[in-house]
Amino acid sequence: MKPPSCKKGINVYASVNALFIVVILAVFMYSFAFKTEKYPIPALLTQSTGLIPPSRGLSKSFSEIVRGNISAAKLINPHSLQIFAFFLIQLVMRVAGFAAAKIIGSPFPVKGIAVDVCISLALFVFCFAPLISYTFRLFVQLF
Repeated sequence: MKPPSCKKGINVYASVNALFIVVILAVFMYSFAFKTEKYPIPALLTQSTGLIPPSRGLSKSFSEIVRGNISAAKLINPHSLQIFAFFLIQLVMRVAGFAAAKIIGSPFPVKGIAVDVCISLALFVFCFAPLISYTFRLFVQLF
């Protein structure tokens, strides 16, 4: 069996980027579609255990952010801007990547993909740090 070609891998990367753009836009549209008082998703963890995770209220906070109500978003969830920033920066990076590929007339370079992965990973760890540390603390308590 021969390894997949580099071109095929780049096409997969472009497809993943396109899917990521669609998902992020869907999250933003969902956030805009529902007002904070009428969210269809309950806080199941809090309802069933009484625990209040740092993710509680993120949907409502995102709804406030896309409407420009930054102070209200911070009151609902103090980590919301940091997490929303991840998605916004990722959207900009994905669109910029497609635009750059179109302008230079070639697909994503392999080195560019490696840089993108590193930046995205570092950004994820930074932006989701409160949720990551909460999860680790919860696991430590369980064991």
